Amino acid sequence: MGGESKGNAASVRVSRKLAGGLRLGDRLVAIKKHDEAPTHIPIPHPNLDFDEFLCPEGAGLDLRALKFIESDGHLFLLEGDSEAVIGRDGGVTLKFVVTNRTLEGYKVSPKDLLEFAEVLEKKLGYSVRIAPARERSERGEQKENHGAS
Repeated sequence: MGGESKGNAASVRVSRKLAGGLRLGDRLVAIKKHDEAPTHIPIPHPNLDFDEFLCPEGAGLDLRALKFIESDGHLFLLEGDSEAVIGRDGGVTLKFVVTNRTLEGYKVSPKDLLEFAEVLEKKLGYSVRIAPARERSERGEQKENHGAS
């Protein structure tokens, strides 16, 4: 009867597919360790069919154009409520919060963003987690309630 722990329930593997898809407030986090500094970071794009085509030269965030220095580590604020963090160790963390600002910024739907997450996981080797909004807000409420005691 080995079930998942409550901690794992807060983050859902993309490959298991959310029954209702992504909802406003959900947070998509993708992490990958690179052997060397990446030159591009994949970002959602409204005109790409993610199953066939992802982040061709120039379609993602071009770090060379931004004069990214490998040893520094950087935080890049992307469209809407999303960001990319490039660590000094070459690790990349992409964070996308499903908000109207994010969806409008990339001109994608929640379904497109979920499809993008699956490609990040299956084709590009990112470890992708989705933290549902209600579970994150419940944890925040619990912290507030404990702090008020």
